[in-house]
Amino acid sequence: MQEHQPYRQFGKETATFIVELVNNQSGGYEFLEFRDDGHTPGVYVSETYIGLFPSGGEGIEAGNVFEWNPACDTEDDTDPEAAPLLPVPFTAKELAAFLLYGVGNYIQERLGRIGQLDEDQLSKLGGVRKKLPRQALRAAYVEAERAQQIVGLPDIEAQELAYSLTEQLDEAEREENHSQGVFARDISPEEASRRRALVVESLADLRKRTQIAKSEAAAKAAQWRGAMVRQLLEPLPQTPEQPVSAGANREELARLRAEAEARRQDEERKAAEERAAEGGRLAAERAEIARQREAQEAKAREVRAELDRQAAELRAQQEAVRKRQEESAAEVKRLEDERIEAEARRIERAPGGALHGAGGEPRDYEQELEGLFDSVGSAQLEAMFPDNEKWAKYAERAARNGLALARVGRGKFNPYLAARWWINEQCPAGWDWSRCARKLANNLPARSRDSRHLLTGDFD
Repeated sequence: MQEHQPYRQFGKETATFIVELVNNQSGGYEFLEFRDDGHTPGVYVSETYIGLFPSGGEGIEAGNVFEWNPACDTEDDTDPEAAPLLPVPFTAKELAAFLLYGVGNYIQERLGRIGQLDEDQLSKLGGVRKKLPRQALRAAYVEAERAQQIVGLPDIEAQELAYSLTEQLDEAEREENHSQGVFARDISPEEASRRRALVVESLADLRKRTQIAKSEAAAKAAQWRGAMVRQLLEPLPQTPEQPVSAGANREELARLRAEAEARRQDEERKAAEERAAEGGRLAAERAEIARQREAQEAKAREVRAELDRQAAELRAQQEAVRKRQEESAAEVKRLEDERIEAEARRIERAPGGALHGAGGEPRDYEQELEGLFDSVGSAQLEAMFPDNEKWAKYAERAARNGLALARVGRGKFNPYLAARWWINEQCPAGWDWSRCARKLANNLPARSRDSRHLLTGDFD
């Protein structure tokens, strides 16, 4: 009795073995389960994973993997919503369709791709009594290989181009992120976003070509898978040019495999040549990107140097202004001191001068001027010597700014000493000591008005 019979049917025990094989190969995830309660008996994707990810043209690959079953690619009226991944009982052709895509593809990861069945791995599956599951899998590989001889090999070139471009894009993105310092710790989120935008812009062309290649590869893979499913489950009539006998012997299969291997090697050679050409073009692009980046950095260095120069000039100008202000204040103070000294000498020389008592003895000129005034608060000082309402703050900080020398009581100050402090320490614009002296003379209390000349020098 021949081991391979294309329409031989396998039952629940073999289906359960397939379920356990896939679940173990997936790393222990319970992707598959056997159902016969209210459903068409067969193998289904576990309800946990149905609807977990979006599928279809707007979905993602994980969603397509979980949602697909062979009924999705047939042209009959079978409803994929109700159809199992693998019906029970099933034929070798139905098992071959099951392992083409989706969760069933884990079997190819264990036993090899179509046309490359690993007999050693197959022999290790199950115990001595698991002969039927091994026969089912071997028969499925034979049917899949025969269908592939009619349909043709999948477009390996498109898949490898998409994979190669994806790797190149990932590598270029890592290099650009590092070069631009996208993940530097000492930059703000806004600066990180700006640098990331530069990376995205520089790789826009490569990203577009990668997306196109991936879309084309996915479309070609789906087209090949659909043709394989239909050839397995809805085979076209055989033609003299494509005879595929159900009883093809091992020699015929060996010849078909040799032809397939030759085509595969030829396609791999062409793909390698294209990858090499693509790699050269990408290297040139990366070199151009590096050149542009270097030009941008050089320009940035020039701009920073110019900004540093302008900042240095501004600091020098500010320092020169400060020195001129200090020199001007010092000159004003010197002139005022000279004026006061000259006025003191003039009064001293005058007969009966204020610096001499009745017997001609000298008196303290400054103390006499202080004594002409009654103490006042900060509001009166602001009225006499307007300074944008600053006298209240001057009074609060008298201990720190030196005004304390004019303080004669709590919140009270001698107007003469306060005016001296104000003109010397604050250097108010538009004021000199002559103006201060006139303002003081105009605000003498009644008891001191006869001494007005001590401040103004006028004896009228």
